[in-house]
Amino acid sequence: MSEYRFNPFDGRVVIVASHRAGRPVNFHGKSPFVPENEKLTPPTTLALPSPQEWKVRCFNNAFPALERKGKYLPRKKELGWQSAAFGDHEVIAETPSQTEQYEDFDEYQRLLVFEAYVNRTQSLYNRPGIKYVSLFKNHGPKAGASIGHEHSQILALPFVPLEAQRRGDAYGKGLYAKAVKAEARNTVKKTKGFTLIRPSFAVHPYELWLYPNKPASRLADFDAAAAGEFMACLCDAIRRVKRVTQDYNILFHQAQPGEKMFFHAQIIPRTNVWAGLELESGVIINSKTVKDAVAALR
Repeated sequence: MSEYRFNPFDGRVVIVASHRAGRPVNFHGKSPFVPENEKLTPPTTLALPSPQEWKVRCFNNAFPALERKGKYLPRKKELGWQSAAFGDHEVIAETPSQTEQYEDFDEYQRLLVFEAYVNRTQSLYNRPGIKYVSLFKNHGPKAGASIGHEHSQILALPFVPLEAQRRGDAYGKGLYAKAVKAEARNTVKKTKGFTLIRPSFAVHPYELWLYPNKPASRLADFDAAAAGEFMACLCDAIRRVKRVTQDYNILFHQAQPGEKMFFHAQIIPRTNVWAGLELESGVIINSKTVKDAVAALR
């Protein structure tokens, strides 16, 4: 059984889930996510456009970090607290093909993926006891993926994690609005509705932020036209990222229900490894100037 443990030294929560060490690694064999292999995964939670001929399929993770059953009951310990890791952990298989790449999805496929993102986020927030939903994509082994078939993951937590609290504080202080103005010179691409930048304060050499020009707090705030444009811009950003690496993460930073935030997708190409300085001090060495990174990605 998974367990939450609080780290009193930095305020973060650790999920102890030893069974995940047994996850299969599959980048070359037949994918468990292809249509004829539904029996190899837990039951479907959403299939689009239909269960019979799905293009996007969502299901519970076969090796979940969190437990769907049980309760979140933090117990005080000598240092911090711990609890059974109540929550939810789903997989979003973004295509029935195990070889099709995210950036090559056509408009119809992109919109189905977007619909799945919104649907599962809202559905998980409707679960009693859920306070925060994390949506992200790992692509490639260096980014933490264990299966090559295009997919994202979504986890539902019974508390608001520290990083989300920090983003909320930054929004309340107006830092995102200031960053949009200050970082305009580092724009990689701009469309009618969205801007893609490489922030000057980026932690990773080719890190990108994609955000709407008209402020929004979550994916569900986008109308159909904005959803289509966002997904097209996101796929374009991934094509740019693949000039430098095949491994990347996408983090979808959204507000909790009833809250406001600066929605943005943070795209992290995994080209560097943190070493002693980063791990000991929290001070990060970035080996690329913003000028060089922008030039490579434009």
